[in-house]
Amino acid sequence: MQFVGQGTASAVPKARRTRQVFEPCALTCQNHVVRYILKHFDLIPWLGVYIYCLFHSRPAWQYITGMVIAGIGFVLWWIARAQLGDSFSARPKAHKLVTTGLYSKIRNPIYLFGTLAVISICFGMHWYWVGGAILVVSLIGQTRRARAEARVLEAAFPEEYRQYRARTWF
Repeated sequence: MQFVGQGTASAVPKARRTRQVFEPCALTCQNHVVRYILKHFDLIPWLGVYIYCLFHSRPAWQYITGMVIAGIGFVLWWIARAQLGDSFSARPKAHKLVTTGLYSKIRNPIYLFGTLAVISICFGMHWYWVGGAILVVSLIGQTRRARAEARVLEAAFPEEYRQYRARTWF
C-alpha cells in the first residue's frame, strides 16, 4: 500500500484519503437543505400542480370539492412526513418504529393521503383519465412499497411490529 506523506507523522494510506475526498455532502445528506428537499421530493411538485389548479379554476361543485379534499390531503401528507422524522428514507430501512400521531391509526399515511390529494386534484379539474392512470399506478406501486416496508420492519422489530400491525389499518 502506498502512503501519502510517507515519513511524516500524518502518513495516511492513499486509498483512505481518496475515499474521503469523493464523498460530497449531497450524497451523504449532511446538508440540512438537501435532506429537506430529498425528503419532500414527491410532495413539492404536486403542491405546484395544486397551486396551478387554484389559479385555473373551474367554478363548480366538483372543482370546489376536489380542491378542498386535495388541500386536506396535502396537509395530512405533510404532517405524516413530519411525524416520520428521520425515519423517512427512499428505500425501506428500519430506523425505529413510529407509532404515534397519524401512524397510531394508519401504517402508511403518506401513501394514503398523497394518493388522496393527487386523485382529488384530478377529480376537481375533470382530468379523469389522468386520475385513473395515477390511481392504478399508485395502488400497484404503493402496495408493493408498503409490503417491502412491512417485511423490513417485521424483521427488525418482530413482536412490536406485529402488535402495531394488528391495531392499525393499511
